[in-house]
Amino acid sequence: RYLFRNVSLIKHDNLTEAWSQIQPNMVVPALVHDGRLYVESMDIIDYLDQAWPTNPLRPLNENAARLCDDLVQQGKELHVSIRHITFHWSLGAMGKIDAATQAKLNELQADDSPERLAEFYSQFSQNNIDESEFVRHLHLLESGYATQEARLAADGRPFLTGDSFSTADIIWAIKILRLSECGYPLADKFPLLASWYQRIAQRPAFRQGVVGRYRFFHQAFRFKAKIEHLFGKGIRSSITAAA
Repeated sequence: RYLFRNVSLIKHDNLTEAWSQIQPNMVVPALVHDGRLYVESMDIIDYLDQAWPTNPLRPLNENAARLCDDLVQQGKELHVSIRHITFHWSLGAMGKIDAATQAKLNELQADDSPERLAEFYSQFSQNNIDESEFVRHLHLLESGYATQEARLAADGRPFLTGDSFSTADIIWAIKILRLSECGYPLADKFPLLASWYQRIAQRPAFRQGVVGRYRFFHQAFRFKAKIEHLFGKGIRSSITAAA
């Protein structure tokens, strides 16, 4: 009746035949409940929010609810940018796959897959993605951050949709978590958003459910980013070069 998995990208467990039979797009996570499959993270959260409506994550206020939906959609559209940023400035060589895994991925990927993982892994593993493409995705994320910064500055609201924590805060917090692992200077560029993120990061559900068992990896990526910064490399150097 119930299956929920969150597979480590470093192990590439999501690129296996077993996982492709659960999640046809071969990304994580996936939820199967009462025989129905949910393959988008925010769709899973929305379904759970409706199935167990105590303390709802979608605002009850109509205007706030519309804003929440818009912010979630905007966040969804940036997930490819997060992939590029994470693989380039966090995972690096750990994100690459060998020829055998690539061949299996080519075989498993559906012709209509919206994720196009086979193409991405092929280009990334062979260093065929130009630096300018990674910077372009970084700028797309920064544009989204600037919008949220302005929203927080407009009326001092504690959360993105107003006074209540919502699914919009969840998806945008993840967008920032991944960049924080790269050593992105969020507090320097978007101070209000950085303060908002710290409030989200202190929530027990975030500490336990998002970081939790992967705390070591989060810390390791941040340490890696600091070392790269000392040697004039990493995401900060790319920001400076693009300025």
